[in-house]
Amino acid sequence: MINELLQAISTAVSDEFGQEYTVYTDMPEQEQAKPCFLIEHLTFSVVPYLGSRRTNVCAFDIQYFSKAGTQQDMCEVLIRLCDCLRMVTSAQDNRFLGSDFHTKKENGVLHCLINYNFVTQDAAADEHAMSDVKIEQGLENTDGSSENQKRNRQ
Repeated sequence: MINELLQAISTAVSDEFGQEYTVYTDMPEQEQAKPCFLIEHLTFSVVPYLGSRRTNVCAFDIQYFSKAGTQQDMCEVLIRLCDCLRMVTSAQDNRFLGSDFHTKKENGVLHCLINYNFVTQDAAADEHAMSDVKIEQGLENTDGSSENQKRNRQ
């Protein structure tokens, strides 16, 4: 699911900025062609719920390496990134809503930090969730007792 999300972010950035900007998901061994983006997965955490559901939180850092290096260029890219990363859609047609979007600038690189939260459910645990449930059937008599209750008393 994390790779699916990483690809969805990469696609959203590529669609927004076009072919003039290269998008990397791994740090290139050689000097990267500027302007470009580097998408890094930072952290993954799980918040379990009762039963088999859990909320997964994936944090990403989308780094922008500017060719111009100007404040104006970075601000324009920042606004466009915020818009295109708000909601991303994967190739499997899963939608992920971004949250906690914030930015910082370090050493001439713009860092756009964003979380994507999604809920998953363990299907195997659900198969056995009601395996011990028993159903009693019977007809009620006019006095409110059932045929099963009469049999149990005898």
